[in-house]
Amino acid sequence: MAAHLSKVKSLLSSFTTYDIVQIPREQNERADTLARLASAINHNMGKNTPIEYLNKPSIEEEQETLQIDDIPSWMDPIFDFLSKGELPNDPLEARKVKY
Repeated sequence: MAAHLSKVKSLLSSFTTYDIVQIPREQNERADTLARLASAINHNMGKNTPIEYLNKPSIEEEQETLQIDDIPSWMDPIFDFLSKGELPNDPLEARKVKY
């Protein structure tokens, strides 16, 4: 890991600007799986790790659903302005939303 860090630091000096973004584990399942496998290696067994592929989840999980009410909300005019650029017809309300 230290070798990778020093290589990255040497390469970063050639860029004028850059952004470093950490990707959460839940958004990068393959890397997370590899990291867990690497940390679980029994050094007495060598580097062969058996992997079992499951055709379906071993635990059935219930799907959660949410009821969405289509009742007007104070957020609707703000959402309409931000997403579509639409302002309310009332000048006072339009001013509140815009500013």
